[in-house]
Amino acid sequence: KIRVKLHSTFDFRKLLTLILVSYFCHSAIGAVVPEYTNASVENAAVACEINPFEGANPTPLLVRSTSFVYPSSVGRRTITLAAGETVDFACPGGRLVLEGVSTTLQVATASCVSGVRFVVNNARYLWRQIQCSVNPVTTARLTGNSCESNGREAEIGFAVTTSRFVRTIQICFNQATQSPIYTYYDLIPAITQQVRGRLDIQRRKSLGQKLLIHQNASFCVDLLIHYVFLFIGTSAGTTRPSWTQGTGIFTLTNVNNLFTQATQRVTINALLGLPTGSFNVIQNNNNYFLSRGHLTATSDFFYAAQQNSTFQFLNALPQWQTFNGFNWDQAET
Repeated sequence: KIRVKLHSTFDFRKLLTLILVSYFCHSAIGAVVPEYTNASVENAAVACEINPFEGANPTPLLVRSTSFVYPSSVGRRTITLAAGETVDFACPGGRLVLEGVSTTLQVATASCVSGVRFVVNNARYLWRQIQCSVNPVTTARLTGNSCESNGREAEIGFAVTTSRFVRTIQICFNQATQSPIYTYYDLIPAITQQVRGRLDIQRRKSLGQKLLIHQNASFCVDLLIHYVFLFIGTSAGTTRPSWTQGTGIFTLTNVNNLFTQATQRVTINALLGLPTGSFNVIQNNNNYFLSRGHLTATSDFFYAAQQNSTFQFLNALPQWQTFNGFNWDQAET
C-alpha cells in the first residue's frame, strides 16, 4: 500500500523512460511551455492553475478555514483560482519554506497572481518554490463529545493552529474495548485523480495511444514533468508512514505490539487451548495472521497528507491478511 515514494537512487530505467517519453512527445510540445517556468507565468491568463502533486516536497496543505481545497470539477487534478483569490498554505508540525528559506510561519495566506505565481508573506513566489520544512504532521485527539454505545468521539487531522483543526476522519471510540466502533469521513470525486506513487491506472492505460498519435500536447507536458520529477528524486507525496496511537486516547501502552504475530500467536493459542508455541492458526512466513486493517481506506483520500493520516490506530481493526492484502486491497485500488 505504498502510495508515493521518494526516489533518491539512480535508476537507468527511469532515465530510459524519460528519454522515450521525450522522443515521442517532441512534436506535440514544440510550442508548449511547461506551466512551472517563469515564461509561462508571465504569459498565463489572469488566473492560477497548479498541480498539487508537482510542487516542491514536502507539499503544504491547501486549505480554507477548516476544509481542504480540491479541484473544482470531476476529472481534473489541478487547482484553479481566480486572480486575487486566496488559499492558505499550511505546514502543521513544521514551518513554511519559501524559495529554500525557512520562515517562522506554520500557515500563510497566499493570493493568486497568475499562472503558478502567488503572493505569500508580501513577496511573489512560484508554486514550485513553496514547501514545508517537514511532512505535515497528523494529530489524533478526543473531541470531548460522546457517540453511540457509550463511545467517545475522536478525530484525526491536522492542527493548523491551536484553534484551527482540519479534520480528515471522525471516529467513535469504545474506551472499554479500546477499539473504534466506526469512522466517518467525506468521500469526494477528486480521488479519481489521486496520485499514489506511480502514474495512475487510468493514465497508464491511455499513455501508449496518446504518445503514438501525438494528439495531446498538454498530456505530454504533464507526463514529461511527472518523469522529470521522478528522475531527479522529487515526489508527489511521502513514503508510507508508521502506525501511531496518539496520546491520551488508548490506555494500552503499545497498541502496535498487539498486532505482532508473536503476540497474536500467544493470545489465540491461549484462547483455543493450544500449546503456546503452536503454529496451527498464526502460521509462519505466510499471510495467515491479523493485519492492521484500515476502517477508512488510504485510497479514499486525494492528498498524500490525507492518505498518511489514515495510519492511526484509531482507524484500525484486526483483519486477516489473506483478505486485507489481496481481495480487499484490489477493491480499494
